[in-house]
Amino acid sequence: METYNAKDSSLNREDYRFKALFVGPSGSGKTTLACTLGKTLLIDVDNRADSISGFENVEVANCDPYTPLSATPWLSVKRIAKELWQMSKKDFPYDTIIWDGITALNRLSMQYALTLDTKYGLGGVPAMQHYLPQMKEMSDLILGQIPLPCNVIFTAHLEMHKDKELEIIKMLPKITGNTRDELSGWFNETWRFSATTKGYFINTIGFGREDFYKSALNQGGKYWTSPLEWDIESGLNAIIDLRFKKEK
Repeated sequence: METYNAKDSSLNREDYRFKALFVGPSGSGKTTLACTLGKTLLIDVDNRADSISGFENVEVANCDPYTPLSATPWLSVKRIAKELWQMSKKDFPYDTIIWDGITALNRLSMQYALTLDTKYGLGGVPAMQHYLPQMKEMSDLILGQIPLPCNVIFTAHLEMHKDKELEIIKMLPKITGNTRDELSGWFNETWRFSATTKGYFINTIGFGREDFYKSALNQGGKYWTSPLEWDIESGLNAIIDLRFKKEK
């Protein structure tokens, strides 16, 4: 087994790839900030790309629209994911891929799972046998896209969940089952976005019932203080540069 001393390794700004999960409510700036990392492909799962209208460096790919009890929308998602991997074997044309977002992907993947077994629950709702296939589809998609040779960003909303063992309420990404507990661990950066009358802010350190935020870039708060205020003119590169400027 070959090993190396972590002290002798370092991140390089030119080769760095940003792998991130952006969570927060609509209008908090998740998608807008994500679109500031070079030539970008936004996969608009929910057909709601109005927030980035006018961005010159962004191309938009639409998935097939939501259709009840149809596998077609999810199959269009899988087709896009496959095409991106085929493109990556040549000169990849994008600096950043954004999947916007996990909440809509969760909905489409469940519609696909419902077509695998037509024994639905009361009123046509998903039954027990639909959840495991749906969670597998979601995890395969997300884990399969993270290694692409570019920046990869997924966006998500939050919802409340009760921890039955600890008897506390936690806020977690809106995704099915155990995947919601594992999701943040798949990314190097998990950031919480919020908007106030004073500006736009990002939490990169977990707090209270939202304890899963983190930043490998910030290494325990060495490079910036959370919450971090940001502006669209400076973009995401300015935040990433907070790390690398201090290492020069």
